[in-house]
Amino acid sequence: MVTKEYFMDKELPEKLSKEETESLFKQFYDGSKEAREKMAISSYLSGIVINLSGTTSMHALECAMSALHPDLEHGAGLIILSIAYFQFFIDLHICDEVFVEMARLLGAVDANSPDDFIKAIKNIHQKCHVDNLKMSDYLISEDEFPLIIAKARRAMPGNFVNDRYLLSDEDCLKILKQAYR
Repeated sequence: MVTKEYFMDKELPEKLSKEETESLFKQFYDGSKEAREKMAISSYLSGIVINLSGTTSMHALECAMSALHPDLEHGAGLIILSIAYFQFFIDLHICDEVFVEMARLLGAVDANSPDDFIKAIKNIHQKCHVDNLKMSDYLISEDEFPLIIAKARRAMPGNFVNDRYLLSDEDCLKILKQAYR
């Protein structure tokens, strides 16, 4: 049972990330009430964070993809982009410590490299059986990439300024090409 004290815990953000990851797998496999409750709370709090701080260019790129291909669910599009998108930022080495901490929050307790975040994300994808999602399954073609980038910039320009590094169109193209299968 979630109580007021649960929300007053100063270590709640770290606990929630760990609990959310554990609950994701638990809910995926058995759908227990406890797992669903923790996922609901985590989703609610994540929504608050999104409303307070916004999202990044990955969301803008994905929204443009699903605008052109309505059968592409937002979550599936984010999964498709995630490895290439985060690898791009890891390769820049502009926020290594953030990726190491996120890897730890996703369960890689011994993480000491930004690449451990990619391993943690891949692990989650595999455990949830979404590691085989690909753009081509949604009939997205590489020749659409310039249009996707233009739509993303036009519809959600603020998302690009939330990134740790301001992506150029060429950077976006590189990410999309890397994510394409």
